Amino acid sequence: MKKQMTINQHYVPQHYMKLWADTSGKVWLHDLAHNIKGKVGTKSVLSDEYFYEDDKNKPTNEIEDILGEIENKAAPVLKAIAELKPDELLKNEMDIHKEICQRAALVLAKAGALEKLLNFISAQLIRTPNIVQQMAKIIKEAPLSSEEREIFTMQNEPSQLVRLGLERIPRHLQSSYEVVLGFSSDTPFVTSDHPVSEFFTSTAEVLPQPVYNLLHETQIMVLFPISPTFHCTLIHRDNKQRLGTPYHSRELSSDSLNGLPISWMWIDEALIYFFRGMHSRFGRKHMISNRDEAALLNN
Repeated sequence: MKKQMTINQHYVPQHYMKLWADTSGKVWLHDLAHNIKGKVGTKSVLSDEYFYEDDKNKPTNEIEDILGEIENKAAPVLKAIAELKPDELLKNEMDIHKEICQRAALVLAKAGALEKLLNFISAQLIRTPNIVQQMAKIIKEAPLSSEEREIFTMQNEPSQLVRLGLERIPRHLQSSYEVVLGFSSDTPFVTSDHPVSEFFTSTAEVLPQPVYNLLHETQIMVLFPISPTFHCTLIHRDNKQRLGTPYHSRELSSDSLNGLPISWMWIDEALIYFFRGMHSRFGRKHMISNRDEAALLNN
């Protein structure tokens, strides 16, 4: 029998979470459920028991291996973007943001890099305990027949969700969504145990049905913090022309982007506040930052 690796899952993948760590390897962990905060090593940020196994008594680690491979492939891409520094010769803030987003886009334009990023985003959307809880609520409240409810309930368990999600989500993101990069030099982006956020672009407070609307609607925006300084917003290509401020995407130089749909957006303080606030709400248990976020949580 293969040893079970997934009894306690990391709330946030190690390679990704380390992008928020200080020189000692510690991040600021904010336990939202118990209102506790402090600096901890990334390896100690663990969930309660959470299995990806079809049979817990006969673990195969199949899903753990799949997720681990996706995370390992994405790690160098995320790290390369996170390490980019602003051009000190530039003085205008707009020019600084555009120039560094251009360099981040060039990282994604390298062979296979964008695909690795989108695979990682897809995995983080579908792998978390939060998604199971959201799905369960929808199944309970939906007008379904007994047979339909039974089928959806069977599918709403970790291993099945990961399998089904990774069959469809990455391909859909690659074919239908534009990657819009954003930068912040002062206020850091934060992440959480559910790193990927979905919401309707028409009404930000009305959250869509997890994953379903992403696959079937055009008015869904996907938010993903790459690091404390970089953010990735995914906007459906059929919807981007209808979006105005603050979600207006701006063109980057197409040289060396190999025709990839990558642009950038100006992220002001109000938008940063909104992006950061997503990770303290909607069923999340742990928020990760590179600093004490008491002010964010008190607002």
